[in-house]
Amino acid sequence: MKRILIALSLVTVLVGNSQAQTTDETLEQLFDIMAVDETIDVVFEQMQSMVNNISGGPILTSEEQEVYDKYQLKILTLMKKELAADSMRQDLAQIYKQNFSDKELKDMLAFYQSPTGQSMLEKMPIVTQESMQASQRMMTNVMPKINALTEEMSKEMKEARTK
Repeated sequence: MKRILIALSLVTVLVGNSQAQTTDETLEQLFDIMAVDETIDVVFEQMQSMVNNISGGPILTSEEQEVYDKYQLKILTLMKKELAADSMRQDLAQIYKQNFSDKELKDMLAFYQSPTGQSMLEKMPIVTQESMQASQRMMTNVMPKINALTEEMSKEMKEARTK
């Protein structure tokens, strides 16, 4: 009986390790076909561009600009180190493992390997960009209304305090 329990335990561990290995391999293939590393690089470049576009203030002296530039470089170096593709891949792998079964991951991989999946991967950056632009337009249209409601609320709050 003891030998049977040991054998069953060993089989359970081996199957569990095999399952984890299969999932890890599937994720590696999935991330490769989805070009996750390239996507992370593009996001970093966008963040770098945003940091570069932030000014140090209205008007900086040459000494202040030198200090500002030095710290801007330090920030970019820190971001590049902390947001490296390898670290992001590990975090993404954990997220995918928590939210998708091995079968779902294999199905996603099969989809992305198909012509339709390849088309989706190719077009999603454009679709995402256009979606963000549409959202910004919508927010531009709604902001005056939100500001008006905020002012109205502020007036009512002042009135409520005086009562």
